[in-house]
Amino acid sequence: MGLYVNNYVKKDNDNIILSEINIELTEKIANYIFENKGKYIDNYFEYLYDEDIEILLAYAILSENPNFYKLYPNINYSMFGINTRCFLEDKNNKEIFNVGIFEIPYFQGNIKNTYDVESIKKLKETTYKIPNPNISNQKNIQIKQRRDIADYGFLQISEKQIMIKEIESLSYQVFKSDNKITPVYIGGDHSISYPIIKGIKQAYNQEIIYLYFDAHLDLSENEFLTNGSVVKKISEISGVEVINFGYRGYIYNEEKEESDKIIKISNIDNLIKYILESNKPLYISIDVDFFDPSYIPNITFPVPNGTSLLEFEIILNKLIDSRINIIGCDLVEVNTFSSNCEYGLTNVGYILYEICKTLSYK
Repeated sequence: MGLYVNNYVKKDNDNIILSEINIELTEKIANYIFENKGKYIDNYFEYLYDEDIEILLAYAILSENPNFYKLYPNINYSMFGINTRCFLEDKNNKEIFNVGIFEIPYFQGNIKNTYDVESIKKLKETTYKIPNPNISNQKNIQIKQRRDIADYGFLQISEKQIMIKEIESLSYQVFKSDNKITPVYIGGDHSISYPIIKGIKQAYNQEIIYLYFDAHLDLSENEFLTNGSVVKKISEISGVEVINFGYRGYIYNEEKEESDKIIKISNIDNLIKYILESNKPLYISIDVDFFDPSYIPNITFPVPNGTSLLEFEIILNKLIDSRINIIGCDLVEVNTFSSNCEYGLTNVGYILYEICKTLSYK
């Protein structure tokens, strides 16, 4: 079986560099890796010993899948001011069991094509006014052990199709780490869920549930990946069961016909019962238009009569108290192009706080 060399490896003398990972190799191996970056290799046994392969796989330099892993660490500029860490080091550390924040500023799937690429940056600046979730006590869940929350960095904005590959490669590496790090991805538009779920399915040999809190169903027949077609495309991935919680309106006419193909549950107790009976790992996606726009006006498609922040906290607490196996989460569609309202961003910051704090009690 062949392997893929990372598209973004660099070389300095006999060192191979990826993100802040710097691995010293022999000249022969370093040259071989660098000369084949971005390629599929099947004759690597001439150059690499088993121990070399194990290390290069562990640090995302080689992969069983097309490899576009690229993550930049936040240096002194993290969400909530929490600790910044190197993901590639932590994923190989047997003592690390963190909740990890990953920033994915991908907005090219927005069907309105009206977005502010600075949205995540503005959200991050707002979180400095919110307590550090690692040291605050604003969570009343009786669990014996709590995990740290760390900021693992961000993807740079790049060309649309390349960035989709980078998101998928990042997700694969996160879930290949045996879920020691439970990810919280910050978008970006809802399109990021599709490559994230693809990455999970490459790493996981089991069925999962994709639960999305969303005012819309996102079931457009559009052949291109957009925030209006993302759930339609996810529903076509083998081994993924899709559940919507909170839809209140359609964007596309065809969604009415497609809606019967999606499980829609509006009662949290019924939802928990269904998930527990299915006995499948749960991935959660939260589109901020799930909330009432009076709380969060910074969204592309606001819909009245949404959920309050207090109601959402109750939902989160019930999910974690039920001991459902939550493997990851994304928070998407914060769009300051629509409104740069400061209290809306503050509310999103507190939603992120509640998500991270709740998952830290897993």
